[in-house]
Amino acid sequence: MRYALTAVGLVVVVLVVTQIVLPPILEGRVEDRLTRGGGSAKVHLEAVPALRLLAHHGDHFSLEGRGLNFPLDQRQNVFDKFDGFDTVDVRLVDVTAGPFSVKRFTLTRGHGNKRYRLATAGRTSVARVSSYLTSGLPPLISALLAGATRGVTGPAADRPIPFTVLADLESEGGQPRFVRGTGSVAGIPTGPLAALLAQTILSRV
Repeated sequence: MRYALTAVGLVVVVLVVTQIVLPPILEGRVEDRLTRGGGSAKVHLEAVPALRLLAHHGDHFSLEGRGLNFPLDQRQNVFDKFDGFDTVDVRLVDVTAGPFSVKRFTLTRGHGNKRYRLATAGRTSVARVSSYLTSGLPPLISALLAGATRGVTGPAADRPIPFTVLADLESEGGQPRFVRGTGSVAGIPTGPLAALLAQTILSRV
């Protein structure tokens, strides 16, 4: 009986310690990854017990960031780190995602909701998009962006192109799937643009 009580006591101690220590450690790791190219980020993780966070599960995930830099990334399973949380709240301002200068980027999912709500606005130019076509991007992204640069040269290629995107996304095996929305930029329709921005920004989280 004494050994059983000791074992239970040790388990309780471990759970209490991990509940206090683990979230800040994991939050710091995510913040370090996000700020590798500059900027600031604040991550908050909630989970009971906190050990669930090791499997990317929890009660709440929130991220606030400013001035972050995200190179284009072809990794598609970007929602696999968010799907296990009950609620998700990502809010970024003045970030760079490849050739896109993003003024604001929000991604939210409420409790019991399977859909992510994406709202983003910013600007780019045909010249900036075109430069990425020769920077060793994977063929999938190059093909996606090629339509934006076809036939546009001279001063018009440097002209800023604003964009605003509102979209609902669902996770299919961690991959963002466009459900509905509005907006486009430089010939890239809403669905591919929303998925591209989500993949680029969330791939480093």
